[in-house]
Amino acid sequence: MAMGSLTRKTILSMLLFVPAATWGQASAPTGLSAGARAALVQAAPKGAPFKSGGQTYQVVGGLRATAGGSATLDQTLSAVGAVSTDLVEVRGPFVIYRAPSAAGAAPVSAMAAAVNQSSTLPVVVNKRTGRLGVAANVLIVKLTDVGTAAFLAEASGLTLDFVAERLGLAFYTVPDGRDIQAAAASLARDSRVKSAEIEIREHFAVPM
Repeated sequence: MAMGSLTRKTILSMLLFVPAATWGQASAPTGLSAGARAALVQAAPKGAPFKSGGQTYQVVGGLRATAGGSATLDQTLSAVGAVSTDLVEVRGPFVIYRAPSAAGAAPVSAMAAAVNQSSTLPVVVNKRTGRLGVAANVLIVKLTDVGTAAFLAEASGLTLDFVAERLGLAFYTVPDGRDIQAAAASLARDSRVKSAEIEIREHFAVPM
């Protein structure tokens, strides 16, 4: 079985079956048109390409994502210092927005960070499809021996979340403020690791 989103769904299907959010606003802003969104992404600075789940992605500078939860869309944006005109797109439970300069994010930030006590994540673009996704601060790591999973977590400063022994996979959380892409690259160089990928949340179930 190929490593990536399919494997992740197989292992944690209940966790990853995330329906599109309902915002409780009859006239909620809808974000940019497809053409305006594509132009924005095209013009934005981007990070180095990386692979995940057989796809190639780049972090898009100036864009961030935050989960909406039970808040309205306006409340979600306000919590990260943004307004309705900053909205780019709603993807499943995530609100993708243009990060205000006051948020202090670097032009291309490949790290999770808290803004006004709200968790925010990097936004990526699929180079093949142009679709936007969210880079979770989770690494999917194929190990030569799953018995080393805890030792690897301690050595690398990551949190071990889950081990799928039959598949030889371990899932690690990268702390806020640490470059997720750099953490994956560092693990991939370890002799105990066969491969390390960033979990990309790109596809979401849509309720009927």
